[in-house]
Amino acid sequence: MKSFFNGHPQDKRTISIEVDKDFISFYFDDVLRWHNQISRQNKELGYEEEELEPPQTMYWIPTDEWIKDNGHWSNHMKRKAWFTKEMNQYINQEI
Repeated sequence: MKSFFNGHPQDKRTISIEVDKDFISFYFDDVLRWHNQISRQNKELGYEEEELEPPQTMYWIPTDEWIKDNGHWSNHMKRKAWFTKEMNQYINQEI
């Protein structure tokens, strides 16, 4: 997982990208921090890891679709104001 500056000039939130065999997941970092804090608190209360909800993604793409689509997803994402060249390069390095 890697964090990036938001490409939208009026949105100062940073975005983390996680690439795994199933999905390319995008998260606002403030949501990840909140989720991690809640997870720590729940673990202290005795909840099992499996009982905890995963963090909510802001956007996700199946990894195999990104690989097989000859640039469709890459072109689609370039139209998103928050998506940057650096994000695109990172995804292509990680898959």
